[in-house]
Amino acid sequence: MALVLNGRCLHRPVTGVERYALQLHGALQRLGIPLRTLAPRTTTGVAGHLWEQVLLPLRLHRGEVLLGPANTGPWLVRDQLLVVHDLAWLEHPAWFSGPFAAWYRLLLPTLIPRVRGLLTVSRTMAEDLTRHFPATTGRVHVVPPAADLHRAPSVAPPGPPLFLFVGPGDPRKDVGTFQRAFALLRARHPGAQAVVVGDAGRVFARHERRHGPGETWTGRVNDAALHDLMDRATALVMPSRYEGFGLPILEALARGCPVIASDLPVFHDTFGEAPVRVPAGDAATLADAMNGLIVDPQARTTRIGVGLARAARFSVAAQDAALQQALRARVPELSR
Repeated sequence: MALVLNGRCLHRPVTGVERYALQLHGALQRLGIPLRTLAPRTTTGVAGHLWEQVLLPLRLHRGEVLLGPANTGPWLVRDQLLVVHDLAWLEHPAWFSGPFAAWYRLLLPTLIPRVRGLLTVSRTMAEDLTRHFPATTGRVHVVPPAADLHRAPSVAPPGPPLFLFVGPGDPRKDVGTFQRAFALLRARHPGAQAVVVGDAGRVFARHERRHGPGETWTGRVNDAALHDLMDRATALVMPSRYEGFGLPILEALARGCPVIASDLPVFHDTFGEAPVRVPAGDAATLADAMNGLIVDPQARTTRIGVGLARAARFSVAAQDAALQQALRARVPELSR
């Protein structure tokens, strides 16, 4: 008896979904779960979908259970654990390109109820899954991402105020509200800087954005560069309109970087009082929150301490335990 990891996502540029898949791979190795990985040569486009739907099922052996870490899997394989990160494709289809939205809305509403079990990244997402797909009740397990704590100095970083935004190509992240808030902040602090990290992404609807004064748009950066930005930032700003978890928030909190985030239920349930929370889409209130962390260093220091304490809950050991519990419930054959 073994698990087979659907590795279609492992060779794509690393975003939150791919990072989580790599974490699951590491957790399975630490738990000593028999595992093999299957991956295609081409991961994107029609060829990638054909491999996943047609060739991948043919390469499975009798008795194996497939683990799909990246939202999709072969419709023909019922003996499958599927990770569903969010339901944005269902609740906000206009955010995505036409072909992507159409494919997800064709495949997933029938795939999700078919599979042996589901993993997801937050309690909020687990509740959303069972609300939209009542047949999954009792078969959804929460296995959150993990983060390593990095206790950065609590003093304000040197230089002008710097605010970090990640994911401008994803409409749910709402870079427009961030830009409007930053423009208001610059009226008070003309030297303030913003760094916007990430590219457009192939699956999202395209929106042209003009870069404003004080903004630096870097495109995609590697982990070392992103962590350096988090270490230098006054705060990470994440004014999302929808999320399944919010991995950049966890990564920032774990590095001692304060976070300002929209007041989404998932952020409240997952991160508690660690972020400064503002109403989604409210640029004026967001600008006030950014200003507050500039003019009140003690408030920023307090946020760092609360954030590190919250991030400590998302340890590698906690992730391993949650995954092991899910596997025992959904694939008891592995423990025999």
